[in-house]
Amino acid sequence: MAERDFSGFDIRVWQTDSIPADVFEQVKDVFAENYRDANIAYLEKNAGKLRFMTTAHDQQGRLAGFALGECRVLDLPRLPASNVNLAGLCCVSPDFRRHGLFGRLEGLALGAFRPPPSERYLSCG
Repeated sequence: MAERDFSGFDIRVWQTDSIPADVFEQVKDVFAENYRDANIAYLEKNAGKLRFMTTAHDQQGRLAGFALGECRVLDLPRLPASNVNLAGLCCVSPDFRRHGLFGRLEGLALGAFRPPPSERYLSCG
């Protein structure tokens, strides 16, 4: 598979507690663009639960997409200190679909924290 070229995008990883207000307003717009009955309160709640958000802007400054996620080390029943990838909301504006942004943005959000090496990684979303 050919590697995707993301050079036309400004991709950034933010901690969700420090996303600039103007960027979060753009995130709300893309979220509303992707859901018929977009529940902004749901987006805000999820942004408060997961640690990282990745955004991609095009060269004109338009938000192409965003993703929420994080990796945590959790003690699960009979599985202490498990590395768990928590994939959250991910939206890509219709004008930017088919560029591979969904996977790239979510991957960066999940990889923003490097847990200690482990024999087990669980993923959920």
